[in-house]
Amino acid sequence: MQRRKTVNVDMGRDPVPHVLWSLAIPSIIATLGHTVFHIADTMFVAWLGTVPLAAMSLMLPVIFVEYALMSGCTIGATTLISRNLGMGKLYRGRYLANATLSLVFMISLLPCILLIPSIKDPFFAFMGASPEAMVHLNKYLFWQIWSFPVASCSLLLDAVYRSQGNAIVPMYSLLIGNAVNIALDPLFIFTFGLGIGGASLATLIGRLLTLLYSVSKLKQHSEIHP
Repeated sequence: MQRRKTVNVDMGRDPVPHVLWSLAIPSIIATLGHTVFHIADTMFVAWLGTVPLAAMSLMLPVIFVEYALMSGCTIGATTLISRNLGMGKLYRGRYLANATLSLVFMISLLPCILLIPSIKDPFFAFMGASPEAMVHLNKYLFWQIWSFPVASCSLLLDAVYRSQGNAIVPMYSLLIGNAVNIALDPLFIFTFGLGIGGASLATLIGRLLTLLYSVSKLKQHSEIHP
């Protein structure tokens, strides 16, 4: 029985304008969704004061470099997988998806070295962290570090979907994750009194739900299951 793929675009047969609009707009929204995670956290953390906000800003270069590396890998994977699928080499597309998953997951673990105090303290001191900011940074750092492996898997699944002409599932997954993050930020930060650590915990939960939604749609919309 052939799987239903109601939101997949046939990039080889559908009209070019239809393909462009069907893939470009959801992809733009999904890309913005990754940034909204950090915008929402910044907005709520700013209400805690200037020191917590400064502490969070010290982590942003690490976050942006990490996502740039992972996104670069998955963008390349999208092109390679799509090309092989166009040549009818499904087995090759599956191999590339698995290889890319391994690569981005290993990249996502690189910031874990910042959990080692002897590395973390000199690193952020070099970036200008004050002792007061380090107190808040320690709270924000832990959950944010562990959101990277979750995000790496989500980014890879985004590439898998887009390579098969489906940009809708990645878009919905990011919208769900952002909605949960925005809802949990004030709850964790202010109601539960977790402070800046609540923002990173909300991000981790939002990223996790983004991934779970993408995984739940694989059987229905994808022939590649990394």
